Amino acid sequence: MIMNELITNSFKHAFKDQDDGKVKVSIRQEEGTVRAVIQDNGTGIKGNFLQTSDSMGVKIVKTLIDQLEANIKAENKNGACITFNFKHGNLKGAHGNLVN
Repeated sequence: MIMNELITNSFKHAFKDQDDGKVKVSIRQEEGTVRAVIQDNGTGIKGNFLQTSDSMGVKIVKTLIDQLEANIKAENKNGACITFNFKHGNLKGAHGNLVN
């Protein structure tokens, strides 16, 4: 759900003045940690939207990040780049018994 919200935000906000745009998504697991990155080549992030936005999408992202005991970082890198990391074992606590 976190990735869905962040990708939706990219398409909704990043490419308003562009004819085309790209969103790159990567996920990898290393030593028990999952790292997900959503990056676009759009207009970039204006301010600290994770702290200042009261949109439903951002509220969902923040709630799920808290449940996963994850950290999240948003920055401008030729567009927006949002990275979040969490321990693989935290999936069980956040969603019941989905991960063994």
